[in-house]
Amino acid sequence: MNKTLLQINQELIEYYNSDETIERGFINETQKNKILEITGDINLLNPVELQNLRDFTVMFMSQQSQTLMENDAFTKGMKIHDCMSALTHIIDIRKFEMGLEV
Repeated sequence: MNKTLLQINQELIEYYNSDETIERGFINETQKNKILEITGDINLLNPVELQNLRDFTVMFMSQQSQTLMENDAFTKGMKIHDCMSALTHIIDIRKFEMGLEV
C-alpha cells in the first residue's frame, strides 16, 4: 500500500461526494473498481493489513459521518456511511476468500 490509511479514506470520501450516480445502499461494478483503484490492490494485503484498513475505515468514517449528521448535514453523513459500508464489504469478501473470520 503506497498511501496511508487516512489518505485512502479521504480519497474515498471525496469520490463518494463527487459522484452523483452513486445509489444509497448499493455498489455496482464501476464503483467497486474505483474503490479498488483508490485503495490499491487489496489482494496483496496480508490479514493484518486488511484488518487495519477495515478498522481504521470504520473508526474514521463513523466519526466523520456522525459529526456531519449532528450538524444537520444528514445527506452528506449518509454518503460517508455508504462509502464505509462499501469498502468494508469489499474487505470482508477478501477476508472470506482468504479463509479468515468475517
